[in-house]
Amino acid sequence: MKRKCLRFLFLAIFSCTLFATLQSHSASFNVQGDIDGDGQVGLKEAVFALQVSAGLKTPACVYLATGTYTYDSGSSVLTANFTNSSFPSNEGPPLEIQQFPVISISTTTMVLNDIQANEQITLTRDSGFAGDVVGTWQMLEDDAQLDFILEIGASGSVSVCAYFVPRETLKVSNRTIIIDGDFSDWTQAERVYQDDDGPDCDNIPGRDIKEVYVAQDTDFIYVRFVLNGALDNTFGYKFGEWHHIYVGYISAQAKTFHAMSDLCSADLPFSYVAIVENQFECKFEKCSVSHWEASDIEAWCDQGHETVCRDRASIPILTFDFSNCNN
Repeated sequence: MKRKCLRFLFLAIFSCTLFATLQSHSASFNVQGDIDGDGQVGLKEAVFALQVSAGLKTPACVYLATGTYTYDSGSSVLTANFTNSSFPSNEGPPLEIQQFPVISISTTTMVLNDIQANEQITLTRDSGFAGDVVGTWQMLEDDAQLDFILEIGASGSVSVCAYFVPRETLKVSNRTIIIDGDFSDWTQAERVYQDDDGPDCDNIPGRDIKEVYVAQDTDFIYVRFVLNGALDNTFGYKFGEWHHIYVGYISAQAKTFHAMSDLCSADLPFSYVAIVENQFECKFEKCSVSHWEASDIEAWCDQGHETVCRDRASIPILTFDFSNCNN
């Protein structure tokens, strides 16, 4: 639970700052949560969020941060300076000047580099002009169930709105998969993610997750990743939460499969994973992860703490049948 709170705090600070940086004028930041004032996020909030996603409602923003920004197209650096904020203490964009190198701005995508976090952030918009920061930018953060919208106006105004978005809950299908590198026993029913946010990580082969499949039977959970190229031997491919399953290379050649928990790892049999060109399938014992919290499960790839890029797949809240396990 501590990790979950710390992570949410980091995402709130980072996402807000990021969006602020994207702009060069005043910015507003908001989170939609308890819109009816009953002290909890429930059915009314979920219905409102669905109406927003369908274009029937305008997102309601409850937190606000304002400031100014400049964008130097010569050095491709966004400089943000927030001076006012209604965010809770230690959340939202910090009231200080921050700089973000811009990796690229296309008609639909902007990629920023957060030097402090050593990460790249990708924002998307429906349309615009390459090299122009003006537009409506969006980023979905699954962990916090927040959708961040950044408005950068041509006149110099800027606003950031963060509002609650319900995630789909999906019961993982009951199916036994043979781990042999033949992916024909997977069906579309097991697909829990399909890439819709464009190229990630500069579209370097093996660093962009295109599809994720998940299945379960009485004893095992099965996972399949489809990437945009052969597995990058400097990257690890992970599924789960703080305790996660890892597929990758050791010593740049040995294909291995680990169950990771904090600072320790346990090797699993080589027969539990098959890697073929741009995809892999693997399995692990269901009861070894029976403590997983459904809302925390995700799929991602990175290079560890010093990663230059981290692609996270926007998967639904997955629920597994752990009734056969002694938790």
